[in-house]
Amino acid sequence: MRGWLLTQQAGAVTSALLGAGLAGRAHHAAFHRLFAEAAWDVDEVGTELLKWIVRTCATRRSLQLAIDDTVVRKKGPMVFGLGTYLDPVRSSRRVRNFVFGHLWVVLVAIVEVPFSKRRWAVPIFFRLYRQERDCTRTNDPYAKRTSLARELIDLAARVAPELTMHVSADAAYCCETVLRGLPKNVVVYGTLRDNAVLTAAPIARRGCTGRPRVRGERMPTPAQLAADPSRWRSTRAALYGRTRALAFKQMDAQWYQGRGPELMRVVVVRLSAGKLKHRVYFCTDPTRTPADIVERYTARWQIEVCFRDLKQHLGFGASPAWSRRAVERVTPFAGFVYSIVVMWARLSLRRPERAPQIRRPWYRDKVGLSFADLLHIARTDLLDPAARTQLARNSPVSDRSRSFAAA
Repeated sequence: MRGWLLTQQAGAVTSALLGAGLAGRAHHAAFHRLFAEAAWDVDEVGTELLKWIVRTCATRRSLQLAIDDTVVRKKGPMVFGLGTYLDPVRSSRRVRNFVFGHLWVVLVAIVEVPFSKRRWAVPIFFRLYRQERDCTRTNDPYAKRTSLARELIDLAARVAPELTMHVSADAAYCCETVLRGLPKNVVVYGTLRDNAVLTAAPIARRGCTGRPRVRGERMPTPAQLAADPSRWRSTRAALYGRTRALAFKQMDAQWYQGRGPELMRVVVVRLSAGKLKHRVYFCTDPTRTPADIVERYTARWQIEVCFRDLKQHLGFGASPAWSRRAVERVTPFAGFVYSIVVMWARLSLRRPERAPQIRRPWYRDKVGLSFADLLHIARTDLLDPAARTQLARNSPVSDRSRSFAAA
Protein backbone atom coordinates (compact mmCIF):
# COMPACT_ATOMS: atom_id res chain seq x y z
CA MET A 1 0.00 0.00 0.00
CA ARG A 2 2.88 2.36 0.78
CA GLY A 3 4.37 1.78 -2.66
CA TRP A 4 0.96 2.11 -4.30
CA LEU A 5 0.65 5.61 -2.86
CA LEU A 6 4.21 6.70 -3.62
CA THR A 7 4.48 5.44 -7.19
CA GLN A 8 3.95 7.76 -10.13
CA GLN A 9 2.69 4.92 -12.34
CA ALA A 10 -0.43 3.91 -10.45
CA GLY A 11 -1.80 0.43 -10.93
CA ALA A 12 1.37 -1.63 -11.45
CA VAL A 13 2.81 -3.89 -8.75
CA THR A 14 6.40 -3.45 -9.92
CA SER A 15 6.03 0.34 -9.89
CA ALA A 16 4.71 0.07 -6.34
CA LEU A 17 7.87 -1.85 -5.39
CA LEU A 18 9.97 1.00 -6.72
CA GLY A 19 7.89 3.52 -4.81
CA ALA A 20 8.26 1.57 -1.58
CA GLY A 21 12.02 1.07 -2.06
CA LEU A 22 11.69 -2.73 -2.14
CA ALA A 23 13.12 -3.35 -5.61
CA GLY A 24 15.88 -5.95 -5.28
CA ARG A 25 15.18 -6.79 -1.62
CA ALA A 26 12.74 -9.53 -2.54
CA HIS A 27 11.71 -11.13 -5.81
CA HIS A 28 8.88 -9.27 -7.49
CA ALA A 29 6.99 -12.54 -8.03
CA ALA A 30 6.35 -12.70 -4.28
CA PHE A 31 4.34 -9.48 -4.48
CA HIS A 32 2.49 -10.58 -7.61
CA ARG A 33 1.45 -13.73 -5.71
CA LEU A 34 -0.32 -11.52 -3.17
CA PHE A 35 -3.00 -10.97 -5.80
CA ALA A 36 -2.69 -14.12 -7.91
CA GLU A 37 -2.35 -16.88 -5.30
CA ALA A 38 -2.41 -15.68 -1.68
CA ALA A 39 -5.22 -16.82 0.61
CA TRP A 40 -7.28 -13.73 1.37
CA ASP A 41 -10.77 -12.61 0.45
CA VAL A 42 -11.86 -9.24 -0.92
CA ASP A 43 -15.22 -9.42 0.87
CA GLU A 44 -13.52 -10.00 4.23
CA VAL A 45 -11.41 -6.87 3.77
CA GLY A 46 -14.53 -4.92 2.79
CA THR A 47 -16.37 -6.29 5.83
CA GLU A 48 -13.66 -5.07 8.21
CA LEU A 49 -13.63 -1.71 6.43
CA LEU A 50 -17.42 -1.42 6.80
CA LYS A 51 -17.18 -2.24 10.52
CA TRP A 52 -14.58 0.53 10.87
CA ILE A 53 -16.88 2.98 9.09
CA VAL A 54 -19.85 1.95 11.24
CA ARG A 55 -17.86 2.53 14.45
CA THR A 56 -16.72 5.99 13.41
CA CYS A 57 -19.22 7.39 10.89
CA ALA A 58 -22.68 5.97 11.61
CA THR A 59 -25.09 8.67 12.83
CA ARG A 60 -28.51 8.15 14.42
CA ARG A 61 -28.23 4.39 13.95
CA SER A 62 -28.11 4.78 10.17
CA LEU A 63 -25.58 4.82 7.33
CA GLN A 64 -25.85 6.28 3.83
CA LEU A 65 -24.77 3.96 0.99
CA ALA A 66 -24.78 4.18 -2.81
CA ILE A 67 -24.53 1.54 -5.55
CA ASP A 68 -23.36 2.02 -9.13
CA ASP A 69 -21.06 0.59 -11.78
CA THR A 70 -18.10 1.94 -13.72
CA VAL A 71 -16.26 0.83 -16.85
CA VAL A 72 -12.46 0.67 -17.04
CA ARG A 73 -10.75 0.20 -20.38
CA LYS A 74 -8.62 -2.86 -20.85
CA LYS A 75 -7.42 -5.04 -23.73
CA GLY A 76 -5.53 -8.28 -24.12
CA PRO A 77 -6.22 -11.80 -25.41
CA MET A 78 -5.41 -13.40 -22.03
CA VAL A 79 -7.09 -10.91 -19.69
CA PHE A 80 -9.86 -12.49 -17.66
CA GLY A 81 -13.41 -11.13 -17.74
CA LEU A 82 -13.14 -8.71 -20.65
CA GLY A 83 -16.29 -7.51 -22.34
CA THR A 84 -17.70 -4.82 -24.62
CA TYR A 85 -19.49 -2.04 -22.77
CA LEU A 86 -21.02 1.33 -23.51
CA ASP A 87 -18.64 4.17 -22.65
CA PRO A 88 -20.83 6.69 -20.79
CA VAL A 89 -18.16 9.41 -20.95
CA ARG A 90 -17.81 9.43 -24.75
CA SER A 91 -21.42 8.60 -25.56
CA SER A 92 -24.48 10.77 -25.98
CA ARG A 93 -28.09 10.23 -26.93
CA ARG A 94 -27.19 10.38 -30.62
CA VAL A 95 -23.76 8.72 -30.59
CA ARG A 96 -22.98 5.52 -28.70
CA ASN A 97 -19.36 4.47 -28.24
CA PHE A 98 -18.33 1.06 -26.95
CA VAL A 99 -15.03 0.02 -25.37
CA PHE A 100 -13.29 -3.20 -24.33
CA GLY A 101 -12.69 -3.51 -20.61
CA HIS A 102 -14.06 -4.48 -17.23
CA LEU A 103 -17.28 -3.36 -15.59
CA TRP A 104 -17.22 -3.14 -11.80
CA VAL A 105 -20.28 -2.90 -9.56
CA VAL A 106 -19.28 -0.96 -6.44
CA LEU A 107 -21.02 -0.30 -3.13
CA VAL A 108 -19.80 2.80 -1.27
CA ALA A 109 -20.54 4.49 2.04
CA ILE A 110 -21.26 8.23 1.98
CA VAL A 111 -19.52 9.85 4.97
CA GLU A 112 -19.04 13.38 6.22
CA VAL A 113 -15.48 14.66 6.60
CA PRO A 114 -14.19 17.70 8.52
CA PHE A 115 -11.83 18.87 5.77
CA SER A 116 -14.48 19.35 3.06
CA LYS A 117 -17.99 20.77 2.83
CA ARG A 118 -19.21 17.93 0.62
CA ARG A 119 -19.61 14.34 1.71
CA TRP A 120 -17.25 11.67 0.38
CA ALA A 121 -17.86 8.20 -1.03
CA VAL A 122 -15.76 5.40 0.49
CA PRO A 123 -15.67 2.13 -1.54
CA ILE A 124 -16.49 -1.01 0.45
CA PHE A 125 -17.55 -3.97 -1.71
CA PHE A 126 -16.76 -4.82 -5.34
CA ARG A 127 -18.06 -7.25 -7.97
CA LEU A 128 -16.71 -7.83 -11.47
CA TYR A 129 -19.58 -8.16 -13.94
CA ARG A 130 -19.06 -10.69 -16.72
CA GLN A 131 -21.14 -10.91 -19.85
CA GLU A 132 -23.17 -14.04 -20.47
CA ARG A 133 -21.09 -15.28 -23.38
CA ASP A 134 -17.92 -15.02 -21.28
CA CYS A 135 -19.51 -17.02 -18.46
CA THR A 136 -20.68 -19.65 -20.93
CA ARG A 137 -17.17 -20.02 -22.31
CA THR A 138 -15.77 -20.82 -18.84
CA ASN A 139 -18.84 -22.74 -17.57
CA ASP A 140 -19.49 -20.21 -14.80
CA PRO A 141 -22.96 -19.14 -13.65
CA TYR A 142 -24.09 -15.84 -15.14
CA ALA A 143 -25.25 -13.01 -12.86
CA LYS A 144 -26.81 -9.74 -13.99
CA ARG A 145 -25.47 -6.43 -12.77
CA THR A 146 -28.60 -5.96 -10.70
CA SER A 147 -28.07 -9.38 -9.09
CA LEU A 148 -24.53 -8.41 -8.15
CA ALA A 149 -25.80 -5.13 -6.70
CA ARG A 150 -28.39 -6.96 -4.60
CA GLU A 151 -25.69 -9.34 -3.40
CA LEU A 152 -23.58 -6.41 -2.16
CA ILE A 153 -26.57 -4.75 -0.46
CA ASP A 154 -27.46 -7.98 1.36
CA LEU A 155 -23.84 -8.39 2.43
CA ALA A 156 -23.74 -4.90 3.93
CA ALA A 157 -27.07 -5.49 5.68
CA ARG A 158 -25.71 -8.65 7.34
CA VAL A 159 -22.54 -6.92 8.55
CA ALA A 160 -24.48 -4.24 10.48
CA PRO A 161 -28.03 -5.52 11.10
CA GLU A 162 -28.56 -2.98 13.89
CA LEU A 163 -28.23 -0.03 11.48
CA THR A 164 -30.66 1.30 8.89
CA MET A 165 -28.94 1.22 5.51
CA HIS A 166 -30.10 4.05 3.21
CA VAL A 167 -29.08 2.95 -0.30
CA SER A 168 -29.22 5.37 -3.26
CA ALA A 169 -29.33 3.88 -6.75
CA ASP A 170 -29.85 5.24 -10.25
CA ALA A 171 -32.55 4.05 -12.64
CA ALA A 172 -30.51 1.05 -13.87
CA TYR A 173 -30.72 -0.56 -10.41
CA CYS A 174 -34.33 0.36 -9.62
CA CYS A 175 -35.86 -2.95 -10.62
CA GLU A 176 -37.42 -6.11 -9.27
CA THR A 177 -34.11 -7.84 -8.61
CA VAL A 178 -32.92 -5.12 -6.25
CA LEU A 179 -36.19 -3.96 -4.68
CA ARG A 180 -38.18 -7.11 -3.93
CA GLY A 181 -37.69 -8.82 -0.58
CA LEU A 182 -35.23 -6.28 0.81
CA PRO A 183 -33.76 -6.87 4.28
CA LYS A 184 -35.68 -5.11 7.02
CA ASN A 185 -32.84 -2.68 7.73
CA VAL A 186 -32.44 -1.51 4.09
CA VAL A 187 -34.23 1.48 2.54
CA VAL A 188 -33.70 2.17 -1.17
CA TYR A 189 -33.99 5.57 -2.88
CA GLY A 190 -34.24 5.82 -6.66
CA THR A 191 -36.05 7.22 -9.70
CA LEU A 192 -39.14 6.08 -11.60
CA ARG A 193 -40.32 6.37 -15.20
CA ASP A 194 -43.08 8.80 -16.09
CA ASN A 195 -45.36 5.99 -17.24
CA ALA A 196 -44.84 3.65 -14.28
CA VAL A 197 -47.98 1.69 -13.42
CA LEU A 198 -48.96 2.56 -9.84
CA THR A 199 -51.78 1.04 -7.82
CA ALA A 200 -53.33 1.67 -4.43
CA ALA A 201 -53.26 -0.75 -1.53
CA PRO A 202 -55.93 -3.45 -1.95
CA ILE A 203 -59.06 -3.19 0.18
CA ALA A 204 -60.01 -6.37 2.03
CA ARG A 205 -63.52 -7.51 1.14
CA ARG A 206 -65.57 -9.64 3.47
CA GLY A 207 -67.61 -12.53 2.26
CA CYS A 208 -65.64 -12.97 -0.98
CA THR A 209 -64.20 -16.32 -1.94
CA GLY A 210 -60.98 -17.02 -3.80
CA ARG A 211 -57.50 -15.64 -3.52
CA PRO A 212 -57.38 -12.11 -2.03
CA ARG A 213 -56.24 -9.26 -4.24
CA VAL A 214 -52.61 -8.18 -4.04
CA ARG A 215 -53.05 -4.99 -6.09
CA GLY A 216 -55.51 -2.17 -5.56
CA GLU A 217 -57.16 0.24 -7.93
CA ARG A 218 -55.14 1.94 -10.66
CA MET A 219 -53.66 5.31 -9.65
CA PRO A 220 -52.45 8.17 -11.89
CA THR A 221 -49.04 7.73 -13.47
CA PRO A 222 -46.31 10.20 -12.42
CA ALA A 223 -46.75 12.03 -15.74
CA GLN A 224 -50.50 12.41 -15.16
CA LEU A 225 -49.89 13.58 -11.62
CA ALA A 226 -47.40 16.20 -12.82
CA ALA A 227 -49.78 17.41 -15.56
CA ASP A 228 -52.41 18.31 -13.00
CA PRO A 229 -51.82 22.03 -12.25
CA SER A 230 -53.30 21.78 -8.77
CA ARG A 231 -52.01 20.35 -5.51
CA TRP A 232 -48.37 21.43 -5.86
CA ARG A 233 -46.69 21.84 -2.48
CA SER A 234 -43.36 23.42 -1.56
CA THR A 235 -40.44 22.48 0.68
CA ARG A 236 -36.74 23.17 0.98
CA ALA A 237 -33.94 20.65 0.55
CA ALA A 238 -30.12 20.69 0.59
CA LEU A 239 -29.08 19.63 -2.91
CA TYR A 240 -25.49 19.59 -4.18
CA GLY A 241 -24.27 21.96 -1.48
CA ARG A 242 -27.13 24.46 -1.74
CA THR A 243 -30.49 24.82 -0.05
CA ARG A 244 -33.17 25.06 -2.71
CA ALA A 245 -36.95 25.39 -2.86
CA LEU A 246 -38.78 22.41 -4.35
CA ALA A 247 -42.28 22.16 -5.75
CA PHE A 248 -43.51 18.61 -5.34
CA LYS A 249 -46.41 16.18 -5.26
CA GLN A 250 -46.40 12.90 -3.40
CA MET A 251 -48.44 9.75 -3.11
CA ASP A 252 -48.09 6.35 -1.48
CA ALA A 253 -48.64 3.58 -3.99
CA GLN A 254 -47.66 0.11 -5.14
CA TRP A 255 -45.22 -0.36 -7.98
CA TYR A 256 -45.97 -4.00 -8.47
CA GLN A 257 -43.64 -4.52 -11.41
CA GLY A 258 -40.57 -3.52 -9.42
CA ARG A 259 -41.41 -3.52 -5.73
CA GLY A 260 -44.26 -5.99 -5.43
CA PRO A 261 -47.31 -5.49 -3.18
CA GLU A 262 -45.52 -3.32 -0.62
CA LEU A 263 -46.26 0.40 -0.54
CA MET A 264 -43.62 2.99 -1.30
CA ARG A 265 -43.59 6.78 -1.41
CA VAL A 266 -43.47 8.43 -4.85
CA VAL A 267 -42.43 12.09 -5.15
CA VAL A 268 -42.78 14.16 -8.34
CA VAL A 269 -40.52 17.25 -8.31
CA ARG A 270 -41.11 20.11 -10.73
CA LEU A 271 -37.96 21.44 -12.43
CA SER A 272 -37.50 25.10 -13.30
CA ALA A 273 -34.43 24.65 -15.53
CA GLY A 274 -33.35 22.21 -18.21
CA LYS A 275 -35.25 20.20 -20.80
CA LEU A 276 -37.06 18.01 -18.30
CA LYS A 277 -40.16 19.48 -16.69
CA HIS A 278 -40.13 17.16 -13.71
CA ARG A 279 -38.39 14.17 -12.14
CA VAL A 280 -39.88 11.25 -10.25
CA TYR A 281 -38.27 9.84 -7.10
CA PHE A 282 -39.33 7.00 -4.83
CA CYS A 283 -38.45 5.51 -1.45
CA THR A 284 -39.26 2.03 -0.20
CA ASP A 285 -40.09 3.53 3.21
CA PRO A 286 -43.42 5.41 2.88
CA THR A 287 -42.78 7.39 6.09
CA ARG A 288 -39.90 9.45 4.65
CA THR A 289 -40.43 13.12 3.83
CA PRO A 290 -40.06 14.37 0.24
CA ALA A 291 -37.07 16.54 1.19
CA ASP A 292 -35.31 13.56 2.79
CA ILE A 293 -35.99 11.38 -0.26
CA VAL A 294 -34.56 13.89 -2.73
CA GLU A 295 -31.56 14.71 -0.51
CA ARG A 296 -30.60 11.06 0.00
CA TYR A 297 -30.95 10.26 -3.70
CA THR A 298 -28.79 13.20 -4.82
CA ALA A 299 -26.12 12.10 -2.32
CA ARG A 300 -25.27 9.28 -4.75
CA TRP A 301 -23.40 11.79 -6.96
CA GLN A 302 -20.40 11.39 -4.65
CA ILE A 303 -19.80 7.93 -6.10
CA GLU A 304 -19.12 9.53 -9.49
CA VAL A 305 -16.50 11.80 -7.91
CA CYS A 306 -14.99 8.74 -6.24
CA PHE A 307 -14.71 6.87 -9.57
CA ARG A 308 -12.96 9.86 -11.14
CA ASP A 309 -10.39 10.11 -8.33
CA LEU A 310 -9.80 6.36 -8.28
CA LYS A 311 -8.99 6.25 -11.99
CA GLN A 312 -6.92 9.44 -12.12
CA HIS A 313 -4.84 9.02 -8.96
CA LEU A 314 -4.75 5.33 -7.93
CA GLY A 315 -4.85 3.43 -11.22
CA PHE A 316 -8.26 1.84 -10.62
CA GLY A 317 -8.54 -0.86 -13.28
CA ALA A 318 -5.22 0.08 -14.92
CA SER A 319 -3.21 -2.89 -13.65
CA PRO A 320 -1.69 -5.25 -16.26
CA ALA A 321 -2.96 -8.25 -14.24
CA TRP A 322 -4.54 -10.89 -16.47
CA SER A 323 -5.31 -14.02 -14.41
CA ARG A 324 -8.69 -14.45 -12.77
CA ARG A 325 -7.71 -14.04 -9.13
CA ALA A 326 -5.37 -11.16 -9.87
CA VAL A 327 -8.01 -9.29 -11.88
CA GLU A 328 -10.60 -9.78 -9.15
CA ARG A 329 -8.23 -8.47 -6.45
CA VAL A 330 -5.99 -5.72 -7.83
CA THR A 331 -8.80 -3.30 -8.70
CA PRO A 332 -10.57 -3.67 -5.32
CA PHE A 333 -7.17 -3.21 -3.65
CA ALA A 334 -6.93 0.24 -5.26
CA GLY A 335 -10.39 0.99 -3.87
CA PHE A 336 -9.32 -0.10 -0.39
CA VAL A 337 -6.28 2.20 -0.59
CA TYR A 338 -8.59 5.09 -1.43
CA SER A 339 -10.91 4.25 1.47
CA ILE A 340 -8.10 3.97 4.00
CA VAL A 341 -6.60 7.31 2.96
CA VAL A 342 -9.97 9.08 3.29
CA MET A 343 -10.76 7.46 6.64
CA TRP A 344 -7.28 8.25 7.99
CA ALA A 345 -7.71 11.90 6.99
CA ARG A 346 -11.18 11.97 8.54
CA LEU A 347 -9.87 10.72 11.87
CA SER A 348 -6.64 12.71 11.97
CA LEU A 349 -8.18 16.02 10.86
CA ARG A 350 -11.11 16.07 13.24
CA ARG A 351 -11.30 19.86 13.44
CA PRO A 352 -11.36 21.94 10.23
CA GLU A 353 -9.05 24.58 11.68
CA ARG A 354 -6.34 21.93 12.13
CA ALA A 355 -6.50 20.79 8.51
CA PRO A 356 -3.30 21.39 6.52
CA GLN A 357 -3.53 24.44 4.33
CA ILE A 358 -2.64 23.77 0.70
CA ARG A 359 -1.48 27.06 -0.78
CA ARG A 360 -2.37 27.24 -4.46
CA PRO A 361 -2.47 30.88 -5.62
CA TRP A 362 -4.31 29.92 -8.81
CA TYR A 363 -7.27 28.56 -6.75
CA ARG A 364 -8.14 31.57 -4.65
CA ASP A 365 -11.72 30.53 -3.89
CA LYS A 366 -11.01 26.88 -3.10
CA VAL A 367 -12.46 25.65 0.19
CA GLY A 368 -11.49 22.33 1.76
CA LEU A 369 -9.20 19.55 0.58
CA SER A 370 -9.46 17.33 -2.47
CA PHE A 371 -8.26 13.74 -2.78
CA ALA A 372 -5.15 15.02 -4.57
CA ASP A 373 -4.42 17.07 -1.44
CA LEU A 374 -4.86 14.02 0.78
CA LEU A 375 -2.45 12.08 -1.44
CA HIS A 376 0.09 14.89 -1.14
CA ILE A 377 -0.15 14.77 2.66
CA ALA A 378 0.08 10.97 2.81
CA ARG A 379 2.99 10.79 0.38
CA THR A 380 4.91 13.42 2.30
CA ASP A 381 4.50 11.43 5.49
CA LEU A 382 5.37 8.07 3.91
CA LEU A 383 8.71 9.25 2.53
CA ASP A 384 11.84 8.29 4.44
CA PRO A 385 12.86 10.80 7.18
CA ALA A 386 15.69 12.40 5.17
CA ALA A 387 13.53 12.98 2.11
CA ARG A 388 10.63 14.17 4.25
CA THR A 389 12.85 16.72 6.00
CA GLN A 390 14.13 17.99 2.67
CA LEU A 391 10.61 18.20 1.24
CA ALA A 392 9.21 19.93 4.33
CA ARG A 393 11.40 22.99 3.74
CA ASN A 394 9.51 23.78 0.52
CA SER A 395 6.24 21.98 1.24
CA PRO A 396 3.00 24.01 1.19
CA VAL A 397 1.49 21.65 3.79
CA SER A 398 1.68 22.46 7.49
CA ASP A 399 2.81 19.59 9.74
CA ARG A 400 -0.31 19.46 11.90
CA SER A 401 -1.80 16.17 10.76
CA ARG A 402 -1.38 12.89 12.54
CA SER A 403 1.24 10.62 10.99
CA PHE A 404 -0.20 8.49 8.19
CA ALA A 405 2.37 5.73 8.71
CA ALA A 406 1.67 5.62 12.45
CA ALA A 407 -2.09 5.55 11.84
